[in-house]
Amino acid sequence: CYEGCRTWEQKIQDGIAEYWSALRLDVDLTSLGINDFKFEAFRIIGLLVEAVMQPALRELLFQARLGARKRAVEEEIERLDLGLVIDELARDFSYASFFAPAPWNVKINQWRNMAHHFSTRVQGDRIVGVYGKGRHKHELQVTRQELFAAVITIHAASRALKTARTIFIIDRMGKIGFQPNTLEVRNEVKLLHLESAFATQGFELVRFEMTPSAVDATVRDVTDQSRRTRMIDSSQFVYPIWLEFPSSMIRVTYWDTNGELLMISSARGPDCEEIADDKIPFSELANRVQFYLTAAGRATPC
Repeated sequence: CYEGCRTWEQKIQDGIAEYWSALRLDVDLTSLGINDFKFEAFRIIGLLVEAVMQPALRELLFQARLGARKRAVEEEIERLDLGLVIDELARDFSYASFFAPAPWNVKINQWRNMAHHFSTRVQGDRIVGVYGKGRHKHELQVTRQELFAAVITIHAASRALKTARTIFIIDRMGKIGFQPNTLEVRNEVKLLHLESAFATQGFELVRFEMTPSAVDATVRDVTDQSRRTRMIDSSQFVYPIWLEFPSSMIRVTYWDTNGELLMISSARGPDCEEIADDKIPFSELANRVQFYLTAAGRATPC
């Protein structure tokens, strides 16, 4: 199981990197004419299925076969046509509705095929897609609003697949044994990891800057808990930030719910490195972090 996680990790990260490139170049679909809208909507669907979902689906099939005590060989699964991967998952492991979302009931690999083969056209106020081969060719006719809904649905499926895998990975990170510095991950992906981690604790990452000598992050509290307690909570973020973006200095600025600056916490890179190398316990970080309280921060009651 863990070997499968290691095998597909880089491919999955590469696909997410492609997604980030597309996101940077994204346009407002609602502002496009119907022909450009059709092109852009199918481009997004093709990217989501081929780049983001496809490697994760192959890994999912590997894990599903293991769970069913079936033959599971990474190389064999990697050579399978994506349609066969989806057919097996849908048939044997009760995921049919996930892979052919309603109300269209078209498998996501066929959505991908329509995008990649440019087998789509505009016909009046309808958008038509053709999928399948020979006698098994089918036409899908949708309105502009329905195609937009399909983009959202397939994007949600992609997110669900990635989120489920991420939870599994995080819970077993040590056992899986990813080798440090062997995976190439874009900074945008690392930043998303931090944003997600902070959000689970009630903080919004509102600013992030890197220079050759320091990393500066600003977080805003989005809870109604004690500001004094939340100030201390925010100071712990220096270490996860250093893990993703090693630097000589890490600074975390804490804003309260009103956006008022209360405290800046800073930690030295070498101190974080000693924790990562198990030379000092994590609890020692509290003694090494430096705190700067603004006038409003000093006036915050305990």
